[in-house]
Amino acid sequence: MYPILVSLGPFHLYSFGTLFVIGIIISWLLTRYLVHFYRLQLRHVYVLLPWVIIVGIVTARLGYVMTNFSKFAHNFWSIFAFQSWLTELDMWAGIVGVFCMAMIYWLKHHESVFLWLDVLTLGIQPSIFFIALGLHLSPVGLTTHALGQPTSLPWGIVVDSVDLPFANVPVHPILLYYAFAAVIVFVGAWLLRRWAKLYVGRLFVWMTAVFGLNWLFIFFVQWHSEGAFLGFDVALFNAMLYIGIAVICGVYIVRKRYWATIKADEKLV
Repeated sequence: MYPILVSLGPFHLYSFGTLFVIGIIISWLLTRYLVHFYRLQLRHVYVLLPWVIIVGIVTARLGYVMTNFSKFAHNFWSIFAFQSWLTELDMWAGIVGVFCMAMIYWLKHHESVFLWLDVLTLGIQPSIFFIALGLHLSPVGLTTHALGQPTSLPWGIVVDSVDLPFANVPVHPILLYYAFAAVIVFVGAWLLRRWAKLYVGRLFVWMTAVFGLNWLFIFFVQWHSEGAFLGFDVALFNAMLYIGIAVICGVYIVRKRYWATIKADEKLV
């Protein structure tokens, strides 16, 4: 792992912090471009931004607590310990919270929810990629939940300083799979961005389907489960959630497009 990217005398650029900032900046610039591309109003982004940050952090913390509740069962107030909020967060619960908060705002202001979801789908991928990569390079990449089972695949990584029963053998790099999924989503969505103007919402469906399959893959290759939610392994629960959202939204979008075409044909007649 490379927790420090560059050292300049007493000053260090840490992998996670540096890549986190890079990801946020690229996501912001990309979102501004997409808002202009789809002829939306940028003011909605400025209004939403502080609320998205607050809701994202709170839901990320809530997701971590719900999947690791036994850790807080004997000391309930430790849930609110500020220092643990910096490290004990569930990024994917935070992302779900951000999407839900944004959808409520768009519905309230009579905006095209699926069009904004398409914009957010593309805009958020650089952040996911760089955050996952930064975590992989940081000490977090050596923790048991970031490493999977032994593998013979060429991208397996070897670690010798972690408490695993199979140290010094190639294992699945779980965090890199998140980053790889973000690349697949971004490339596919970018190629389809113009086509998606006729089929609003399908970029969002593409993203949820890819990440759902990624979670399913992680469920099979992980060595240490982060916890359980509603009786399901967290990875399996997330896989079912994301794939379910993709199927429901996909069916809705196709049916809406179909009936819109039918009505257009009737008007011509």
